[in-house]
Order: sequence, then C-alpha cells, then structure tokens
Amino acid sequence: MPCAFEFRNRSWFDDEILDLLRAKGYSLCISDSEDNRMEKIFTTALWGYLRLRRPDYGDADLLQWLRSVRSQDWERAFVFFKHEEGAKGPAMAIRFNELVHDEEKTPQPRPLHTSGDD
Repeated sequence: MPCAFEFRNRSWFDDEILDLLRAKGYSLCISDSEDNRMEKIFTTALWGYLRLRRPDYGDADLLQWLRSVRSQDWERAFVFFKHEEGAKGPAMAIRFNELVHDEEKTPQPRPLHTSGDD
C-alpha cells in the first residue's frame, strides 16, 4: 500500500530516515508553507506527494514547482494545495494543471500526473 510521511521538523530529514523510506518505497511528503519553505525535494519512492500550503502561488512559483517535480525520477506526482478561507487553493490547482498541460505541448522527458485538492 502506498504511504507518505510528512515530517514537520527538519531533524527528521536525515540520511537514516530517508534511507528507511527508500527501502520501504514510502514517499516523503514535501510540504511548503510560509513558515516552512521547502527548497529541495527528497525522492524516496517512485511517486511524489507535495502539499503547497502558502496562501498564494503566482505563475513563477508554480512553474518552479512544476519543473522541480518534473526533474524527479517519479512515475507519478500528487500535488495538493491548501484549503483556506479565501478559497484560492482550487484556483491555484487549476492554474497548476494549465501550466502542466502548456508544458506538455512542448516535448517533455515523461508525463506528470497531478491531483487537485480532493
């Protein structure tokens, strides 16, 4: 069964924990927020799980995340956006998906599968 683990304290991001996740094929949830900005993706499985939790992501931010995701050796990626009072999450998920499709018009090394906020 696919499992993802989200660690909120950076002390968990050490080689021993990452190697254990890789050995089990479990994904490390990459969570990006205003208080805890992630600048690196740690690949531990054949698929990725991202939680983009800032209140707003512009096109430049979304493109940076899209390119980071595409640079991973993943078969599939699940990208979720924060659900907050302003209801921007669904709009950002739609825009992210548009950018995915725009980039797919240009030859890419492999396809990316995304999910919006369920």
